[in-house]
Amino acid sequence: MNALSRVIKNPLGLVGLVLVLFWVIVAIIAPFIAPPQNPRDPYAIARTGFSSIPKPPSKQAVFGTTSGGYDIFYGIVWGSRTAFRVGLIVVSCTGLIGVALGGLGAFKGGWADEVVMRITDLFMSFP
Repeated sequence: MNALSRVIKNPLGLVGLVLVLFWVIVAIIAPFIAPPQNPRDPYAIARTGFSSIPKPPSKQAVFGTTSGGYDIFYGIVWGSRTAFRVGLIVVSCTGLIGVALGGLGAFKGGWADEVVMRITDLFMSFP
């Protein structure tokens, strides 16, 4: 709870928290705010026809369309769901690998710890 109170007291931390919560809510309610044209496959972007001129915002496309006829709002809303899924998978896999390597280095010690530390140093050397 101490970390949450520090984030809330920091104005930039609070703005970041509000933005993250906003996108989480958008990702959760995506089927309601941007219902897919084909309910069986929400990730298939509905095409209104191929044209070389993007259309400005309208009632049908709140953020307008791309030159391919893709609804930008639809792509952003459903893309947020995909982005959160990918992010959670990457963080979970990275955490699992980190815990396994850290546990191996701590349990074995000696040469195993040195190998784990050199691998860590190698990854930390790249920006």
